[in-house]
This record gives sequence, structure tokens and C-alpha cells, in this order.
Amino acid sequence: MAATDAKRFVAHPCLPDQLLDALKSTRKTSYDKSNIWAVPLEDWRVKTLSNAIFCNDVAEEVIASVRKRRGDTFSDAIKLGASGQTYLHIAAIDGDLALAYECIRLGVGIDNRDSEGRTALLLACESGFLASTSQNAKDPKLTGLAVGCSEVAGVLVRQQADVNFTVRDMTPLRYAVRAKAWKHIETLLEHGADPRPGGRDLSTSFSNSDDRSKFNTLVQKHASKPRPPRRCPCWSGAWLSECHTVDDFPYPLNFLCRCNSGKIQWRCCVRRGIGSYERWDEKEQRLMVKVLKPEIKFELPEQSLAVTHAALLDYAMKQNPKTLWTSPMLKAYARQMHLITETMVEEGRADPAYCFAARCLPFLVFPFDREFCEPRNNVHVNKWNDAIDLYYFSQKDKRPKLQLEQAGKVDMDGGPMFRRCESYRCLNVESPTRPKYKRCSQCQRIFYCSPACQKVDWNVHKVTCQERTHSPQKLYSQVAIIKALYDTRLECLHRIQQLNDVKDAFTGDMMDAAGVWMAMPSPTYDDGNEYVKYINVEEALTFKVPQRYT
Repeated sequence: MAATDAKRFVAHPCLPDQLLDALKSTRKTSYDKSNIWAVPLEDWRVKTLSNAIFCNDVAEEVIASVRKRRGDTFSDAIKLGASGQTYLHIAAIDGDLALAYECIRLGVGIDNRDSEGRTALLLACESGFLASTSQNAKDPKLTGLAVGCSEVAGVLVRQQADVNFTVRDMTPLRYAVRAKAWKHIETLLEHGADPRPGGRDLSTSFSNSDDRSKFNTLVQKHASKPRPPRRCPCWSGAWLSECHTVDDFPYPLNFLCRCNSGKIQWRCCVRRGIGSYERWDEKEQRLMVKVLKPEIKFELPEQSLAVTHAALLDYAMKQNPKTLWTSPMLKAYARQMHLITETMVEEGRADPAYCFAARCLPFLVFPFDREFCEPRNNVHVNKWNDAIDLYYFSQKDKRPKLQLEQAGKVDMDGGPMFRRCESYRCLNVESPTRPKYKRCSQCQRIFYCSPACQKVDWNVHKVTCQERTHSPQKLYSQVAIIKALYDTRLECLHRIQQLNDVKDAFTGDMMDAAGVWMAMPSPTYDDGNEYVKYINVEEALTFKVPQRYT
């Protein structure tokens, strides 16, 4: 984050904190001057994420700032601002590594061409060549530009940009050879650059025999080798084939929300119970974001798992519930919940206040939807909300008490204590100083902050209203933990399936039995004062809270 004017404008680049920290420590000058901190980029960022504009639109103010830095002579030579140039082209010309990272993260096409037919990679190589061969090449500004362009080119190459793209007989490798950028030359050759474009051996471009020999050695070293795989553009450092192509990953909470509000996600739609996940789309060649569905059913994908599950429940139901929920089972439950919530908080999928309560108690609270008796609900809800208060008084989390209550406390029906208005794009949430929101009078399952919001939302809501299929409102963390419990349940069932007898799951550490049981409604007995006691407060208090909450 960085302020760019007297009005305390704050930019929200969609890049991981660890990547920004690395850029700041190693490239502080270029990092501070990066266009990712510019006001036009914030507007572009918001509209791109909400699909309000095509991500290739460029603000004239950004082009003007680059022109001012580089001078008219350089800008004219490189044809800065030619039509069709994206922010990735601008990053390549300006050696703006941070902007290049963000453009790729947000899905700007790697091989998009400008009106001159040039890709970002070709422009980075051309810009670096002009800077390194200029009469004032020893000027620190031009030296920094050459380094920056080389770094941007390296990122583009590793993101599988076309290394043999040719414009007016010039390829990226030909520019690198002319500039004698050896590190960049090797990167290009490693990724399949042709050392003889158009049939001309590029080694003849070197006047020095040692340089020719060095170039030919590099060519032989990388000849006939497959191109290295692509790193995931989420910038986690993992290979794409082992990252976002494998599974859905949570859209980072500190990134701008995709609803066009201009707020970061954990201060926006997350408060309305709407989470987002992203996955690599091979056809689009970008990370695509999808909204997390509010309802996840515990359906088993395999018939054999259903048989194992039925046998496990049949055995458990024949046991005395008080005997079944003995100390070993509670400890196994606590360990499973510890692992699940720790991962969810680290990945930003659930709120720490909610996860703290989940670690303290041997049950979870979800919207009951008239499923259980009122006295039982009251006992569980009160104990749950007491745990949220305990989290607040621990002072591990510096957020205001109301914000913690909005994130973790539940009402007597198991849903949020402070309801969200469910009208499209309304971000209002109840608070003690506002009137309670009213339900839809027909279905009694959806809340609105005002008649105006209800009227705006009617075209969307009327189908589920008439069919009464709208699911009860949930906290964002409740939605996320349902999915986590489902995944855990499947993993545990697969392991139990390998046992000789399902009753063996209730011996040893009982982790798999707990993993299946925790996704079920709470045990069916209600006269257990022992059951509603805290089981894990001391360990929960050691819970590491992410820095953004402190």
C-alpha cells in the first residue's frame, strides 16, 4: 500500500504481500515509482476485476508519466502509446516489474500485440536494448531501465510468452544478443528461442571470438531440451500444473473485491457471506474467479463410500452417545478442528474469531432451520457467543468488538446475529445502532435493510421466494467451513474404507472417525453439561492471528 497524493489515496495492488515485500527490499527505487501506485491504475484495477472494462484499456496519464520519465526522444523511438498497447506493454517499456506482475495476475494477454505488431516481450527487449546502447548508457536512470526491462522480459519468458515472435526481422533473442545481455540470452535459449532466426546464425553478431564461443556453448547446452513449465501467475512460486490447475483456491481477502465497490474483499462482500474462489482456465489462459456457492450438500460421490458411511453410522448409533463421545473422541475432534481452522485462517477463507470459537467447543453452530428443539439451540448459541466474547477479551485481535461480533456471533436460529441486507450489491449490515432488518413477508428466509432494497432485489428473489428454496443466511465463515468439513469427511471415509472393520475407526487416535462425525449434526443427547464445556481454550489462545487483524 502506498499513498500517492495529499488526499491519502491508497492503492490496492492485487499482488501477494510477500512478493511486494521482496520487490521493496530488492528494487526499492523502481518499486516506489511503479505505476501500480498511480490513481488511474486503481480505477483500472477495480473495473478490470468487475469486468466493467476490458483489461487492455490504458489511461493517458500513465503514458504521460512514463514519457516524462524517459524523455520524448526515447518515447518516440520506442513508439510509447501506440494504439493497442496494454499496461503490460507499458510495464515492458518502462521496466516496471511490479506492474508486469500485476498485469499477468489479472489476466492481461501475454502475447497481445500493439498497432506496431509488437508483444510485451519484444518491447521489453527493444527498450532494454535502447537503454543499454544509448550514448548515456552509464546514466543510473538508463542502467536501471535496462535492468528493469531485462527482469520484465524474464518474467514474460517464464510465463510462456512467444520467444520467437518476429517484427521487422527482430526477435527477442536478436535484441538480447545486440545488447550482450548474457543472463537474458540464456533464459531465452532455455525457453526455446531460435538461435538462427530466418536462417541467420546470431553468433555472427558478436565481433569477439570469446563471445561467439560463449553463445554457441549456451546454444548447445539448451538444444533439444523441453521448455521449462510455467509458474502459476498467482505468484506463489509453485508450478502452474501443481497449483491453480489442480484445485480451487480462495480469492485473497486483501485483494480488491470484484463487485466494483473499490473496497478490499474482507471489508466488502465477505461481510455479506459471499466468498470467491479462483482457478486456472486453460482456454482463457488466465485465473478465473467464481463466487462460492452459499449451500454445499454432503453428497457422497462414490457408492462404495456411501456404503462405508452407512456402516459407520449404523455402528455409532448403536453405541451409547455418552460413551461414544469419550475423552479420546473429543481430543480427536479438537485435533481435526485445529488443523482445519488453522489452514482456513492462513488462506483467508474464514474469520479468526469464528475459528477461535470452533476450536474451543466440541460442536459447530449453523442455521438450525427448525431442525432442533429451542432449549438445545439456546444452550449451543449462548456458549458459542460466549466464546466470541472470550476471543475479544484475549486482545489477540485489535478489531472493534462490533466487527468481531458481526464476523462470528450467531442468533438463536444459528444464522448471523447481525444480518446482512441480501439485496444485490447492498453492503449494509445490522448493528446495535440500526433498526433490525425485516424478513421477506412471504418466504420469511431473506433479509432487507429497507423497502427500497427489497424492491430492487425482487426480480432476483421472486423465483426462490415462491418456491421457498432460498437457503438460510449464513456467516461467510459458516459457508467456508461447510466446504472444509465436506472435504475432510471424504478423506477420512477413504481411509476408513481401507480398514477391516468400521469399528476400528473408533480405536487408536480416532482422527478419521472424528473427521466424519464433525460434519454431522451434533450428538443427539441434550442432557450433557459436560458436552457444552470448553474443551480447547488454552490451545485456542495460542492461535496465531494474521497480521491484518492485529
